[in-house]
Amino acid sequence: MSETTSAVSSAPRRRLNPVKLAKAVAWSFFGVRKSSDHQDDAVSLTLAQVIVAGVVGAAIVVTCFATIAKIATS
Repeated sequence: MSETTSAVSSAPRRRLNPVKLAKAVAWSFFGVRKSSDHQDDAVSLTLAQVIVAGVVGAAIVVTCFATIAKIATS
């Protein structure tokens, strides 16, 4: 294993920060992340938190697009 991978896996998990979680999911939808931010998120966020936030984020995006389409066609 590389030093970065072992450092990430051995670091203790921190408390959930909802703003940080939302920011990580929003940037992942956009597709651009800094390597340092990605490593920090890997240490502090769990897979379950990211999945739930991703589903909620996707629902919000789809609802916004559907609302915009409905307004545009009416």
